[in-house]
Amino acid sequence: EGKVADAASLGERLAGWVARDYECALLRLRIVHALGDPSPWQAELARARALAGERTIPAALQAAPAAGAGSR
Repeated sequence: EGKVADAASLGERLAGWVARDYECALLRLRIVHALGDPSPWQAELARARALAGERTIPAALQAAPAAGAGSR
């Protein structure tokens, strides 16, 4: 909803859970994707995939983010 800075702050608070909780990992993936930096996106995508099991990660989150997307 255009509140990327607020979302990034929330993403930092999820750090303790993203390694073991799929929903938290998926939320963090959404945040880094919105920020538009491919390096952390790749790491978060790998983490979400490892936790996904039979769940499907949305296709839009599996495509590389547009560089600088979070600065809009």
